Amino acid sequence: MHLDTSIIGRLTPLDVTVEGGWSPAPDTVTSLMLVDGRWEPDPSRRVMQSQMIDGQWIYTPARLAPGIICVAGQYTLAPCREWYGRATAAEPFVAMTFHRTPAGCTWVKSTRSYESRYVRLWLTAGNEISVMTDIQHGLSYSQTLLNSPYDRPNISGSQSFRAGVTRRFTRIDGEPPLEVHFLFLARRDVRVTRSGLWRLRPEHLDAIADPAIRRMVGDGRAGNLPP
Repeated sequence: MHLDTSIIGRLTPLDVTVEGGWSPAPDTVTSLMLVDGRWEPDPSRRVMQSQMIDGQWIYTPARLAPGIICVAGQYTLAPCREWYGRATAAEPFVAMTFHRTPAGCTWVKSTRSYESRYVRLWLTAGNEISVMTDIQHGLSYSQTLLNSPYDRPNISGSQSFRAGVTRRFTRIDGEPPLEVHFLFLARRDVRVTRSGLWRLRPEHLDAIADPAIRRMVGDGRAGNLPP
């Protein structure tokens, strides 16, 4: 989907690169202290360290204090299902996220926090999962059913996007199948309203023929598009 092929040439030409990867295993584990006869977590104490050996995370004691019981380990087999990245471009930009299924499409705008350029996608545990996408504080949420609790989508470590054109970021082969798309716009092509939301500038907005698309990049914060 484009905003409108008739206005693409009028938008600021801007390339946005999204780079990242699945987060590694955590480098700390939980410690417990015996307090008044109860075991309580002591997250302030880093008592273990980890290192990758032959493709596996190995936990070893870093410094043990008297009275500390260490619980060390990790989940087996299931891969980490949190993807972290960063979007970069030659100038400031805003973004939109789309979650598309056969039933329709939900969309969410980013905030006007132009300094925050992180991109995050994470899946909850199990087969019947929630899929959450966050880009510049624009949080999208969907649900789908996977064949295996260990499944996770393939996401390229580096992807390029052209301002004004939506592009698929990843596909999750669940039931229903779910596609995540991003749309970026140069900051100079939008205007921030009193409510803090951004909208496409009038000279571009008025040229869009589709009323649903015009509303989407107008005053809305989030919404739905038909299939």
